[in-house]
Amino acid sequence: MKATIALSLLGAVLIYNGVKSSPPRVVLWVWERPEDLSKADPGTTELAILVKSIELRSSGIRSRPRFQPVKAPPGIGSIAVVRIDSDPGFAPTAGETGRVAKEVVDALPPGVRSLQIDYDARESERGFYRQILGVVRRDLPPGTHLAITALASWCLDDSWISDLPIDEAVPMLFRMGADRRSVVQHLISGGDFRLPVCRQSLGLSLDEPIDRLPAGRRLYFFSPSRWNDRELAAAANAMVRP
Repeated sequence: MKATIALSLLGAVLIYNGVKSSPPRVVLWVWERPEDLSKADPGTTELAILVKSIELRSSGIRSRPRFQPVKAPPGIGSIAVVRIDSDPGFAPTAGETGRVAKEVVDALPPGVRSLQIDYDARESERGFYRQILGVVRRDLPPGTHLAITALASWCLDDSWISDLPIDEAVPMLFRMGADRRSVVQHLISGGDFRLPVCRQSLGLSLDEPIDRLPAGRRLYFFSPSRWNDRELAAAANAMVRP
């Protein structure tokens, strides 16, 4: 296995980007807090590490790189995650599309070939998001895997993401609010997501387990607390569940 070591923009985070013949089934989201994931198994697990946060405010656009350290074992694969948040009063302009897209592309650490954008775009922001993704896709290094997180409703009842220039949409099956009951019932009854781009993976939280999910998916896990032996074991156990 060939491994490439890449540092974050501030040198605070050490990421190992392993080159594998097929992606691991379990991916751990590593949010903005100090994390020790040195016990994660590089053979079965990948890390999706938040590397930058972008805030879209009525007063302007602000960008913040990751400051918290992450300990990771040699050879483990990594995905760079960029989180975008927006104020209700944010009204994007054409010039801001290019600026946000550049912030996203610049967040990709050297040697990392997988990027995920986490943006719960409002309906009024969908056109803006589509334009951002178009520029990001164009400007990323060739062969970079581009993914987004997706509200479950985007994958079930809404076709707006069906033609986005992305490789993967990860349906978020936690913190769903009023939609949770209908979405979970649909899935445990044998239903699936309508869009093919949403059928590669599932986004889950350790504190909101769901049984009888569609099989054969890559599982992304969020932990509400810092990752430790217990949380790592819970994520690993998901690999042996149907």
